[in-house]
This record gives sequence, structure tokens and C-alpha cells, in this order.
Amino acid sequence: MNKVFAIFLSFTIVATSYVIGSKQAQKYAAIGCFRDLGKSPRPLPTLLADLRNSIDWHNLNKTIDKCSQLADQRGFSVFGVQFYGECWSGKDAMTSYSKDGEAENCVVGVGQERANFVYKFLKKATQWKKANYKFIEGDIIGKTSFHSDLKTASVNCKQRCETIQGCKAVRLYDLDIGLVFCTLFKRVTKYTCPLDSTKLECVFAKGESWVKIS
Repeated sequence: MNKVFAIFLSFTIVATSYVIGSKQAQKYAAIGCFRDLGKSPRPLPTLLADLRNSIDWHNLNKTIDKCSQLADQRGFSVFGVQFYGECWSGKDAMTSYSKDGEAENCVVGVGQERANFVYKFLKKATQWKKANYKFIEGDIIGKTSFHSDLKTASVNCKQRCETIQGCKAVRLYDLDIGLVFCTLFKRVTKYTCPLDSTKLECVFAKGESWVKIS
């Protein structure tokens, strides 16, 4: 069973909402984490592919991007990743993806067992910057790294958080497969991120791997 550990230094993160872009398919953004009880018709009724055998555990964005391409090729408006690498979608999935309710067992932008992390395609390219992620002042953002064991992750991530201006919390996800995800959280302010003073937008290069949490 997967274990989740958290060290909260100031505030508690409840909702998870990643914003990610793909060069190969339409741009897309997260809707959230939702249950799949396995009853027909399922929230996302069509299994497009099982990508678990090709998962890059150090970069799950590759799995999300591949799923987005498959859904885009079929003309679907939303898609979801379940059980780390199952790609689900469907013709009318925009109206059914949440029918089983919200879930909490999603990590790093993908669903675990019986959970879909759902994304929608964005039609307007103007909502995106080609080379950067954009955040608004007040957003809570996260940065994920990977470690071989829980003890190392706990020590290293806490130390990293203490050196990052504005870092407020650390959350650890032990996947029981020899990898531990560590996510650092901080709130975007003019002191913690370079802001465009006219728009109050915070811009990080993609290489810095920060994503929006809420």
C-alpha cells in the first residue's frame, strides 16, 4: 500500500491542481483528482492505452503527455491518468469524469488505484507561454524530487525547504517501489518569485519544474 507522509511547517495543502503543457498535442490543464468506482459506465469510459510498462518514474510528465496525445488524436476534450499509467478518456467524458466524486489518492499529476487525475484541453493558445510556466501572486506551487528511501528523502527535503525562500511545507509519497517522491510547497509572492509588477505574474523557466498546486 502506498504511504503518504507530510511535514507541515506553516499551512496545509488540500487541493492538488497541476498545470502542464505539451508540445506534441493541444495544450492542457488539470481539472483535479476523481474517483473511478469501476462501475459501468465509468467516469472516463474508454481505456486508450496501458502505459505502465513504459513509465519514467523520474518524469511522469512523459506519461501524461503521451496520454494527452492519444486523447487528442481521438478528438476527446478531457483525459485522465489512473494507476500511474492507464490512459482513460471518452466521447462524453467532459460531463461524466466527476460522477463518482472527488478523490485524494493522486500524486504528481497522476491517479493511483481507482482514481483518475483528469486534464482538459485548452483551445486558446494565448493562455500559455511557450517557454515558461506562469503563476499569479498568491498561488501555491510545488516542486518534486525523487529519492531512494524515506529516511533520506525526509532529511534532504526538509533541509532543502529550509534553504528555499518561502518554502512552507514538505510532503513525501512512498510508492513502495524503491522511490520516494518529495514535493516542496511555497506561496508565490513578490519576495519568493520574480514577478511582473504590472500583471503580478510569476514566471519560472520550465527547467525549474515548479507546478501550480492551488
